[in-house]
Amino acid sequence: WMEASACHGEPLAEEDYLLRPLHRLVVCLSGPSFGGHDRQVIESLVRREGGTYSRTLDSQVTHLVVDAAAGEKYLLCCSDPQVAHVRVVSPAWLAACLSRGICADAADFKMHPAFPAPAQLDCSFGPRLLAQSVPELYLSGCVLYIPDRAC
Repeated sequence: WMEASACHGEPLAEEDYLLRPLHRLVVCLSGPSFGGHDRQVIESLVRREGGTYSRTLDSQVTHLVVDAAAGEKYLLCCSDPQVAHVRVVSPAWLAACLSRGICADAADFKMHPAFPAPAQLDCSFGPRLLAQSVPELYLSGCVLYIPDRAC
């Protein structure tokens, strides 16, 4: 963005250069509270925000969103070394990422066996988030110095 702005002679719109909050993340869902429609909405939100949605849990998955600390995928993350790197998080992690426009710290939303998440996921945030524009641009109030030799 800075190089392109310098070559253009003025700051360009940042929107085309911002990374979306789920950039390079692969998200998988597990749990009975995620109905078919909810999964479709979540899949489109994940893709819109720069991530990849996976129906299967494999070594490419970075985040497993579960509605409870139980189930086949959850147990696999706890026992299989090939997916031990997967961050197992509550649905609140995904909602926080989407509503804040940044990737929330998965550690803050880690699913613990002793503290299961509520059984139902409120996906009513989906349509509202789909209608939102890109978050306010981060550098809009900044003054940047770009040396002449940058081009």
